[in-house]
Amino acid sequence: MQHRSESAVCKAMPERHGYSLHALRQNTATGATNVRTEILMKRRTWVFVLLGSLASFLGLTQAAEITATGSLVPVGEALACFSPGNCINSLDDLGSLPPLRFSGTAAEGKAVLLATLAAFPEATVHLDEPLQIEAIFTTPVGFRDTVLFRIDAAGQRIDFRSSSNFGLYDFGKNRSRMKEFTARFEKTLASLQGR
Repeated sequence: MQHRSESAVCKAMPERHGYSLHALRQNTATGATNVRTEILMKRRTWVFVLLGSLASFLGLTQAAEITATGSLVPVGEALACFSPGNCINSLDDLGSLPPLRFSGTAAEGKAVLLATLAAFPEATVHLDEPLQIEAIFTTPVGFRDTVLFRIDAAGQRIDFRSSSNFGLYDFGKNRSRMKEFTARFEKTLASLQGR
């Protein structure tokens, strides 16, 4: 096998591609700096990818509320907001919204809840159990937010948590959605009770 010297390799590179022996020798001093910069950029990229994955994981873990045994997690834990910048619920003392109130049985409260969800075309029900409903709201841009509703039959209330599945901040979208949802819920409840 024939080995070529550095100058022979550099001379063999065509000038039309912008390579010259002088330019290559001049850049050898900064070559180590360029390699270090490239490595740092790759590390930064990985850090952002890992942070994004962690944020997504936190959003996904908030959505998983049923334990491995199939039993429900206590309401306080299930509806807790781990990142207040992208989540709102009806349980926290500061900054929370009031729960949805209904009169009658849990089945009647759930019927009002499902009727209200049907009024939101961006909502898809993913979990429908006797005392719990989980819905995914998809924004026009494609972001998905998970809303978990827990029906308290004895207290005649429906507690909820609305959280973004991506990112650490939702620009107030979950709060505004749940305020609108509460208004529609009360309107639907009044119309169904007025029959």
